[in-house]
Amino acid sequence: MLANINNWSNNTCVHKELHLYQGVVMGYHVISDEEFESALKELLGDYYSRAFEVSQKCGRFLTFDIINTLMWASDKGKVEEVLDALEAHWQEHLVFQHPDIRGTVSDADGYNPTHAELRRICEKILQLEPEQLPGS
Repeated sequence: MLANINNWSNNTCVHKELHLYQGVVMGYHVISDEEFESALKELLGDYYSRAFEVSQKCGRFLTFDIINTLMWASDKGKVEEVLDALEAHWQEHLVFQHPDIRGTVSDADGYNPTHAELRRICEKILQLEPEQLPGS
């Protein structure tokens, strides 16, 4: 059984090279621009500028998940495909959210479309499988 969508993107399938950062706001890891660059610039090469732009658009609450997803994408040779998916999600969904809360908006039942999209990217594009949670 898969983990809850809201827990899945933040708690499982974290890339082995991604160190946990100190800044946490509203339960989200907030990554500075310098940390983002340190984690991805060399790894992504020519894709770095595009990745940074996507991260800036998506907002500070999604930087940890974007770094994690792009690290996996780099390992699997799917950086462009993942960036395409993140840009499409921003244009279709995140653009309508205020920048200060972008990516944190859930409906009354707790469904967060951004978490669902990150899960889709990890499962469908990157072919990752979430870890089993205790009791699953």
